[in-house]
Amino acid sequence: MGNASNSASDHARDSRWSADNGDTTIKITPNLNTLSADVFTLYLKTKNFHWHMSGPHLRDYHVVLDDQAEQLLATANAIAERVPKIGGSTPQIGPAHHVFGPLSWKRS
Repeated sequence: MGNASNSASDHARDSRWSADNGDTTIKITPNLNTLSADVFTLYLKTKNFHWHMSGPHLRDYHVVLDDQAEQLLATANAIAERVPKIGGSTPQIGPAHHVFGPLSWKRS
């Protein structure tokens, strides 16, 4: 039987688990950003399957994929919101008009 010394008190004495260790934020932020992007990508792939389903079990799969997509989006959001809370920063793409061009509500 191994040594089961991974209790909360052991973590409290270990500086790697300290909340005031600035190096931890620097080390974990890129991993959280990557995880958030991966989960969001899985969300988009799930929605793609959701949108393009067909066949005799369409309704059943449609509901399951929609539920999974909601959970994935909530998870990606929670991860992305955690990064600033721990003092890190998330990737910025800039204002929407830089990505999509000027938005116009006029009909052509």
